[in-house]
Amino acid sequence: MSAMKVTIRGFYEFMGYMEDDLFKNMVIPESPLLNRNTLILNILQKSDDLESLYSDPYYIQESLTYWSKKWERTFQKWVDALNKEYEALYNIDMYQDTVDKTTTDRDETINDTLNSARDITDHETSDTDEDVSYTETNTISAFNAETLRNDTAKTSTTNTNVDFERNNKTDDDLSSTQNNIQAEDTVVDYVHDDHWYGRDKMPAQDLLEKELKVASWNIYDHITDIFLQEYCILVY
Repeated sequence: MSAMKVTIRGFYEFMGYMEDDLFKNMVIPESPLLNRNTLILNILQKSDDLESLYSDPYYIQESLTYWSKKWERTFQKWVDALNKEYEALYNIDMYQDTVDKTTTDRDETINDTLNSARDITDHETSDTDEDVSYTETNTISAFNAETLRNDTAKTSTTNTNVDFERNNKTDDDLSSTQNNIQAEDTVVDYVHDDHWYGRDKMPAQDLLEKELKVASWNIYDHITDIFLQEYCILVY
């Protein structure tokens, strides 16, 4: 008579009867490559013949919160790697560095142009201001027998003011120098260097074999194996 086993499927069905979910705290990366229901069904199927390491389903339900956090980074790395696009049989993981070196000689010709101009100014200003003042002075002289009276003499004075201004000639020599530089480059040497680096080439058969190995790597089975190692007794 075989002893009764407490299995993960038994706990799952019990929690369902209690309108609860054994895996409600399990968190996995969101990706088209990883479906939650498919993963749960794979865990139940592969654990049918294994006894649960824990006898309390509520403990398992709660501990899956920490289990998900523990393996979160690993599961995300797996998903990222599987999502990477590449050409499986295209053997060219090579990179190229290109260096172009050009050596030139420069000839420069400098032409000096002298521009000069003379500015001559000759300015003269004359301003005459005549100021006439009249002064009448009566001077009594000796008795004139003909006119029977003394003669008088009148005198007048005239003052003339002249303002004169002369600007001497100025001779300003205005000059400037303009430099015209003509440069000519001559290529004397040119080097083009291509450097390739990367992994060695592999035969197409080896590439195909490696791609088939990658294709057989199943993310559902790998996550399930981690779950079974921590929640089941691995003795059949």
